[in-house]
Amino acid sequence: LLVSPERSIVPFLEMVLKKRKKVNFHVPNGLHVRYLTKDICNLLKKAGFVTIRLGLETSNFKNRWDKKLTQEEWEKGITNLFSAGFDKKQIGVYILFGVPGQTEEEIYQAIMFVKKYGLRPHLAYYSPIPHTPMFEKAKEITPYPIDQEPLTHNRSIWPCFKVGFSWEERSRWKTIIEK
Repeated sequence: LLVSPERSIVPFLEMVLKKRKKVNFHVPNGLHVRYLTKDICNLLKKAGFVTIRLGLETSNFKNRWDKKLTQEEWEKGITNLFSAGFDKKQIGVYILFGVPGQTEEEIYQAIMFVKKYGLRPHLAYYSPIPHTPMFEKAKEITPYPIDQEPLTHNRSIWPCFKVGFSWEERSRWKTIIEK
């Protein structure tokens, strides 16, 4: 949504504001925090965005499985949202759960990191994406033919359960989030 905003979201939101339509926008999928500039956050707020979801995935910035977000980018994006007038209750943060090699401590640290900002953490089930480095790791630990069956790439099953998390443990993590 925010990649190349001057060609996509900015003209659209400027049109909404020009027409003076009172609308509420909700972003149920995670926005990329890196692109939350002051101008973008102000425009989102002014245009009527009320529900914001962010993709954090992990708070382990030094050893991320991807390199798409730094702690400095996180801090800047969150600061920009607050400065634009977004309330903490409007912002939820997705943490990946069930990533190959992920530890319980890593999940706990991510939950506490999000809560430190007064934001609500949401567990997002890891789904293997073909042709990515993580997909190869997932293939090593799952008993499912994830390279042959597309249903294993979404929530229809939890293909990487061998990382040490059962459905019962998932419920325990949800309880931790609620506290």
